Amino acid sequence: MRLKMLAQKVKGFDCFFYLLVCVFFFICLAAGSPYFFNQQNILSLQASIAPYTMLAAGMMLLIIMGMFDLSVGSVMGFSGIFCAYLLTGKLPVMAAVLLALAAGAAIGALNGILVAYAGISPLIATIGTQFIFRGFCELIMTSELAVSLTGFPAGFLKFGNMRFLGLYPMTWIMLLAVVIFQIILMKTWPGRWFYYIGGNKISASTMGFPVKGMTFLAFTVSGFMSALGGVMSVARSQAASRYLGNGIQVDILIACVVGGGSLLGGKGDAAGALTGTIFLILLDNAFNLFGINSLFKGVVIGGILMLVVTVDGIVAMRRMKALGKI
Repeated sequence: MRLKMLAQKVKGFDCFFYLLVCVFFFICLAAGSPYFFNQQNILSLQASIAPYTMLAAGMMLLIIMGMFDLSVGSVMGFSGIFCAYLLTGKLPVMAAVLLALAAGAAIGALNGILVAYAGISPLIATIGTQFIFRGFCELIMTSELAVSLTGFPAGFLKFGNMRFLGLYPMTWIMLLAVVIFQIILMKTWPGRWFYYIGGNKISASTMGFPVKGMTFLAFTVSGFMSALGGVMSVARSQAASRYLGNGIQVDILIACVVGGGSLLGGKGDAAGALTGTIFLILLDNAFNLFGINSLFKGVVIGGILMLVVTVDGIVAMRRMKALGKI
């Protein structure tokens, strides 16, 4: 019962608060720039929000469990480039996409094995796979003697550029994925296990919760979602760049924290991943629309991260004091 109340509290307060922040930011941009509602700008926002949210949703599972995955950018890049490589090799679209998604899930599973069963720190394990698969990205592109891969089948390009009710297919997939994740986290016992394990891993293990199995599952899902984001990006841009996903892991981590996730674990949800991603994309869009030097973006985002983490730490300390744990 306490676990259910915790999940409902996270859902009811954090998501609503960050949604209001995004709405406020949206209104400010709309009022401050005549180009915000330009069709090209709206389509550009969709093209960024959808794949980033896929990565953030997968990362949020790990955040809830008190962990993180710094390889998501490399998994996104490798899977997207791998998919493009298969497509340029005349493999059927569905086969190429499925193999790319399977590759991402396999990398995530590797992270899960290293962390859950080999006892390696998530920081060390995912930094290792980050460099390994970024290296594979470079190897594939070097073998093709190209900065980017292009020339994909019409069916694949149609998936990235057609629209239904004004939205790209990837946007509809993103919304469906967020709804499914939210239902699983809030309405199912396995979903609540993520919160319980993140809240107190030792206690969860003592009570018989499958801590190692859930850790393995969370990393595998993170890899799959990163791969899906990579495939989406390639389909929309009609090219696979060697720099796809490079350095994006920090932005995804920040999106999760800004969206209500706690690095201490036990807090966060899929809706928060979406709102955190929207906030970061709108912030980046604001810099572009108002012609602000992009060098300031890192300063602003870093300041936001420090503020959110500090507040989260203070709140956590107060909760622990109230419970008599410190």
